[in-house]
Amino acid sequence: MFSQRAVRKKFTGDIKSFNPAKGYGFITVPKVWELMRCDVHFQLSEVYDVDAEKVSEKVRVGSKCTFWCNLDRSGRPQAKVVRITWAPERPPEPVPKPLPKGEEFKYRGVIKSFHEDTGYGFISCKETFARFNRDVFLHHKQLNGFKVNDAVKFQIFVDQTKGQPKAISLEAADPEDEVQSPQATSEQAASTTQETATPPEDESAKLEAEVEETQDLWEDGWTRYRVEEGSEEFWWWREQTEEYFLESESDDWSKFRDQKSNKEYWWHKSGSRCFWASET
Repeated sequence: MFSQRAVRKKFTGDIKSFNPAKGYGFITVPKVWELMRCDVHFQLSEVYDVDAEKVSEKVRVGSKCTFWCNLDRSGRPQAKVVRITWAPERPPEPVPKPLPKGEEFKYRGVIKSFHEDTGYGFISCKETFARFNRDVFLHHKQLNGFKVNDAVKFQIFVDQTKGQPKAISLEAADPEDEVQSPQATSEQAASTTQETATPPEDESAKLEAEVEETQDLWEDGWTRYRVEEGSEEFWWWREQTEEYFLESESDDWSKFRDQKSNKEYWWHKSGSRCFWASET
């Protein structure tokens, strides 16, 4: 069906994404997807019969269009002469989702660890430890200027797939708040019955335990593509879940470098997903 020469066939599809600031997007076409396992890239400059003031109204996710298709030198489909045939009404503004019932409670704890290179850490808290038998996961976007050993109050949401508590809405704990971790409590109890103090836990062992706790977060199957020939813009695609994101505009994914291996990886804002950039 496709060759490196221009395809003399007209297609119909739906706009899957569009970035007005960058001036490009992607069109999904079932037949193209079936054959090539990818969407069709288009530039705003190839959209016809739409006035500049109508772009945000017409060129948007869900709009139906027709176009002619070429393949670039890398074999990726590119839409030409795009014409919008129908555009959906604008959806109402989303209503913020409330926290799950019972999670409005403010817990108190101490930031036990945080690693700048990985972008996450953990909070010690007696109440949550008794409930989940583990420390509370802390993502860098929730850090809010706090550092290790700071006493904090926080809310949690629970990753239902793993049962893992994750901290949100951090604020400084009041001086009178009790914020000892379960580990600290057990160490104090042990010190009253033992003459010889137990040496502190090795820091590398702590890090290994935390890394082990996140092993089930890593995903495979992500592939990196250049937006178009000669461009320095790239996007990622995962066939298993039919997900993609653009590196330059992703609000959900952030890139970090692992200090130990010096390899780059992408971390999802949910705190429950990540993948190695170098293994694609």
